[in-house]
Amino acid sequence: MEGLDKQGRKQVAQTSVAALCLETGATSVEKGALDALCQLLESYIDQVGRRARDYCEVASRTAPTYTDVELALVDVGTDPASLSEYSKRPQRRHLPKQVHGHVAPQRRVLQVGTRRQRPPHISPHLPPFPDPHTYIRTPTFSPPVGEYKLVREKLGKQKRNSRKGLSKLLGKTRPSHPIAGEVDKYGVYTGERD
Repeated sequence: MEGLDKQGRKQVAQTSVAALCLETGATSVEKGALDALCQLLESYIDQVGRRARDYCEVASRTAPTYTDVELALVDVGTDPASLSEYSKRPQRRHLPKQVHGHVAPQRRVLQVGTRRQRPPHISPHLPPFPDPHTYIRTPTFSPPVGEYKLVREKLGKQKRNSRKGLSKLLGKTRPSHPIAGEVDKYGVYTGERD
């Protein structure tokens, strides 16, 4: 029932349960009883699915196999061999094809730019051109600055930063002799000289 919304799944479950009730000889079913039976059916299917998934994961697989489902059915108390007989029963009701009330709207494909028309030398059975953004090269970087003034400013800034970093490194790695006074172990200037 992939692709059905919650209401669609509920409608399929109600139709299936109502058909089973007709097979057993019931002529009508109350709404509350039908809902309760549908919940039981959903719970049963959910339980079998979870157990089959567990067996699948224990065996390091990503999709359950027939054996996983068979073991899950045994766990919930159903004999897998009896399902074949049950599916061939003579009073079986065939459900009418469901008409889905809600169909998910198809998303519009995002189109960027205008597509080029096919040139006359390209056969019409070939697919159309894709969006232009897929084959037109657009640079994603800015060209290097070539103005003399900007280049000199950038070079000067780089020199200042490198000298500042080097002096910090030398100050931390080599012993220094303060000119104005001492700095204690917390980095506070004391003003005292040796």
